[in-house]
Amino acid sequence: MVLTCKDYHVGWICALPVEYLLAELMLDKVHDSVPYPEDDENDYTLGQIYSKRTGGHHNVVITLLPSAEKGRASAATVAKDMVRTFPNLEIRLLVGIADGIPGSPVQLGDIVVGAPEDNSPGVIQYDYGKHLEEGTFVRQRSMNKAPRVLRTAIAAVKKNHLRARLVEHREYISYLNMNEVKKQATRPPSVGHATDNEIQEVAVLSTGSDPNKSPIESTLPEVYYGVIASGDAVIKDPEFARRIREKENQNVLCFEMEAAGLDAYGCLVIKGISDLCNKNKTDDWHRYASATAAAFAKELLTVLRSTEVDNLPSLGNTHWSVPRVLSPLFTGRELLLKHMSEHLVPESDAKSPCRVFVCAHCHDVSTERQVARSWFAASVTTSR
Repeated sequence: MVLTCKDYHVGWICALPVEYLLAELMLDKVHDSVPYPEDDENDYTLGQIYSKRTGGHHNVVITLLPSAEKGRASAATVAKDMVRTFPNLEIRLLVGIADGIPGSPVQLGDIVVGAPEDNSPGVIQYDYGKHLEEGTFVRQRSMNKAPRVLRTAIAAVKKNHLRARLVEHREYISYLNMNEVKKQATRPPSVGHATDNEIQEVAVLSTGSDPNKSPIESTLPEVYYGVIASGDAVIKDPEFARRIREKENQNVLCFEMEAAGLDAYGCLVIKGISDLCNKNKTDDWHRYASATAAAFAKELLTVLRSTEVDNLPSLGNTHWSVPRVLSPLFTGRELLLKHMSEHLVPESDAKSPCRVFVCAHCHDVSTERQVARSWFAASVTTSR
């Protein structure tokens, strides 16, 4: 069977090449490339992941943000082209790494899923809001929740994890132990920070509030469900990160830079913790944290029925119309209407019929809609 862009239903976005590499390793089968528009500058890897619940599979398309272009604007551009090229992407994931907050229970290598227990939005844009006169900042934006079918799959994963009892028996651990993954992303043997202060901060991150425990006491990644803070800045101030967490009732578990740009695409955000919100950034945990996030994403897809995905609405080929009734008493602007019709629908006849056209900001909404109404009325009369 020859596949086309319309046969792919799961979109997987990565911000960094290392995230992309580990995402590719999670595919059960890699597909050949398919033709896609020349004006789409994204790079894609196509493949499939098997669904254990039905014996079917999910066709997955993985893409990557351009080199040196981080942040929500770049993520939004990549997602826009992705859903335009692959119009039937019902499931959309943002999978990669994020920075943990000193003092939270989340450890380096752990997984944060943007799906709080109270069913509130899983991503907030912490730098979007109002600065008030008294010097306070009021955040005004949180992201849409992931689709219901993904939240149902998360519930199934939680149930499986409770049944497994021990972390090492969880499904995502088996994906981390695959030979190819272990070759690319072994767990770092140390925290990789040089100073005592930095090691103390990593210890607090790793064990919660008790820095006397070993920061490497637990060697298997845990999964946390909560709020992910997103913005356009790399956070190197631990006190700033803690303040944001306190403002959000301790629900914020990590910081990252892309999710805020994907609000319109209904993404579920899955992040592996690779670093701290402090000044001493390293790449030591990037590969392993990328692997843990990708492994959880794969487990999530394996419990998702392929039939459930097929029945979801896609983002491709959507349209929007002004919520107004067009008045049949529209008068005036005859010359403008004539000019627009001649240029927008030239030589439309039975051999080359024009079915649909769009006028955007030509003059005003009423004029644009009147041109469309007049043409469609004429089309019906002449049986075009």
